[in-house]
Amino acid sequence: MQLALNYFGFDAGGADGVLGRRSRAAISSMEGFLALPPDGRLTTFEKDVLLAAHNRALAGNPDTLRLISTSTLGARAALKAQYDLMTGAPVRQAGARTTGYPGLPLEVSRAVDEIAASSDPSPEQLLQRAGFVQLADLNGDGTNDYILDTSYSGSSFWCGTEQCKTMVFVSTPQGYARNDLLAHSPTAATFSCFGSSCRLAETGGTTAAAVQPAAPVPEANGGGTTLVAMAPALPTFGAAPVTKATLSSHCGKVNLLTASRGGFASLAAGGDPTVALAEQFCLARNFAIDTGEQMIAAISGTTSEMVQAQCAAFGPAMAAQLTAVSAMPESEVMQNVSGFALSTGMTPDQLRTTATLCLSAG
Repeated sequence: MQLALNYFGFDAGGADGVLGRRSRAAISSMEGFLALPPDGRLTTFEKDVLLAAHNRALAGNPDTLRLISTSTLGARAALKAQYDLMTGAPVRQAGARTTGYPGLPLEVSRAVDEIAASSDPSPEQLLQRAGFVQLADLNGDGTNDYILDTSYSGSSFWCGTEQCKTMVFVSTPQGYARNDLLAHSPTAATFSCFGSSCRLAETGGTTAAAVQPAAPVPEANGGGTTLVAMAPALPTFGAAPVTKATLSSHCGKVNLLTASRGGFASLAAGGDPTVALAEQFCLARNFAIDTGEQMIAAISGTTSEMVQAQCAAFGPAMAAQLTAVSAMPESEVMQNVSGFALSTGMTPDQLRTTATLCLSAG
């Protein structure tokens, strides 16, 4: 909170984690700026506004950076915009259009203006270039999503030597969410989206075809011939069959999206519920793994491999309980699991330790 207050120009002093008099004064100044009672005590809502605005700014959200650079309020404009967003007040950006181009959502239309502002073509000229705007249902919600390929602008501002920034807009209940990704000649297949977040789609693994042995080639040598081996055949690669994603790879992608946004999704800040749930699940998974690893390290003569081998016995032993999760009411599932726990003959402490270790291994 102190870092965020200082970022927006409310002097909280050093970020020492102590909410002292100077921090209280900074909070009062922020509250006064937002026309709230300046009592120097952050409510949960005020804290959510402050941290969400700070995360957006640090993550380099294009709309936020553009707002900061064009407003006379500077960085505080982002704080005010976040407050307006979370209170339901209309949010207006200086110089931003209020109506979209024909057939385009407002968010996409503003991005067209942004690209044109750093390029020679006008927005109208860009829209006339086939391939600049692509339509596809990227997140599977039945609504058109939009891909803007900035390479059509011809501007080095948007493009590097091999890739250009691609703006991907996916539909959400709150409007269109923007994702900025680097790609070359993007199509709908280039991206994988869920909820409001997109990433570059995986191309899959590769398998090497068998290398054929070199075939002898006769070479003229006076009246006879000698055999000369051909150059070794080059390996060829084909697409490997798609394998089922693991929890590890799933959470790796979730963590990457979290880092790219500059923080965790918050429903209070208008975050996507699907993304927030995925983040919370992966946090719980990491905590379970870390807890189990610490316990294994404290048990003499025990390794992770030994724990995994022993915990594998729970799969067949609890198959009926696992099947019941999707087929029976919660009360019956809990009753069955309780009966299983009592039948093991373990004490509550043994059950707790075993459950913690096996959850980590699983």
